[in-house]
Amino acid sequence: MRRLIVLVIAAALVMYGMGIAAEQTSKSTVKAEPIKAAPGKAKSSKITRMHASGVVVEVTEGMIRIERAVKGNSATVETMQFILEKPVKVNIGDKVTVSYVKKDNQDVAIRVTNAVSRKKADVRGKTDAAAPPK
Repeated sequence: MRRLIVLVIAAALVMYGMGIAAEQTSKSTVKAEPIKAAPGKAKSSKITRMHASGVVVEVTEGMIRIERAVKGNSATVETMQFILEKPVKVNIGDKVTVSYVKKDNQDVAIRVTNAVSRKKADVRGKTDAAAPPK
């Protein structure tokens, strides 16, 4: 008698589980419509930031112009002009790295930093470390 009760309960649980599984598969067949972008808006709001390194040729309050060697051909020089968002403290002849974005078909400099070679930075760091503290 116990075996019969256990078998009936087990069969009921199996039937219950199969009913739930069948119900879930029928609900998943409903397809959701993809979200469409609003017309007139840009597809991507992410702005790509680019970098350029070179020697400063001209600096004004609102503009900086650098010359850099083209990859693959060191004899060819490319001149790039950037609009400055804020004035920078660089001199003509300094080697700089410019981080910029394209806005309205113009290159707008976000950040301008002096480029220091690793060898010079290491030498400067060693001389500072070698000096005894006061």
